[in-house]
Amino acid sequence: GAGGNFGIVTSFDFVVDEVGDVGWGFLTQVAEDPADYLLRWGAAVESAPRDLSSFLVLGPPRNGQPAVAQSRSVVESSDPEVASIAPLYDQEVTITSYASIMQNAGGTPHVATGEPLAHSGLLEHITPEFAAAAAAALASGAIHFFQIRSVGGAVSDVPPDATAYAYRSANFQVTAMGASPSRMAEVWATLYPFFDGLYLSFETDQSPDRLADAFPPATLARLQELKHRYDPDNVFRHNFNLAPDASPAAVSTSGHRHGRWAHTKST
Repeated sequence: GAGGNFGIVTSFDFVVDEVGDVGWGFLTQVAEDPADYLLRWGAAVESAPRDLSSFLVLGPPRNGQPAVAQSRSVVESSDPEVASIAPLYDQEVTITSYASIMQNAGGTPHVATGEPLAHSGLLEHITPEFAAAAAAALASGAIHFFQIRSVGGAVSDVPPDATAYAYRSANFQVTAMGASPSRMAEVWATLYPFFDGLYLSFETDQSPDRLADAFPPATLARLQELKHRYDPDNVFRHNFNLAPDASPAAVSTSGHRHGRWAHTKST
């Protein structure tokens, strides 16, 4: 969770749990009212058993048609309520092995052009206020789509000071994809007040402000002390850089609420 500031991983040892068959669902649903859909999906995820993982992609309405929501969900217990929250355009629901889900990536390298632009934040709950702001952001045209991932579960079982990834009470991780830095910044400013924390892997803005979003002051101080100890020459700097000669106060004086979009935050 520290953004590659300390070295290069050359090997991994995995400790795994055996998982039997699971339910796998790929649903395409009508999101006539995107704000209402977000509320219903968020409530379904939070009320489901903790073995549910659900990822949602929601884009804006196109060509006079309602918005389309696509969710991919895995569950080991009884069926969650995700399928019943809105009419279905299409569905693929099956009982399969967990291994088959994890092995669905193609064998050829990913090929793409251009640089992605993404902003991200961790969200405790999908409230009516957040849902309305997210729907307005989609309608603006500045955001191509949202990807919202359920968190909670085992992630929240880990103490917040055990790793660099500290904001573990969030139920959702929100990412917005777009193309125009200025338009994205303007729209993201309306959403930023709802977030508490950031997981850096889904953010493309590498300014020092984002370090204050990702790490509470005590965590940031620990990371910078380690950076000074193990990489004092800042060899590993092409990332969300923890400069070894910067104090936590140089990044933020009171935590993650002092970012680029801080003027929009309520206190």
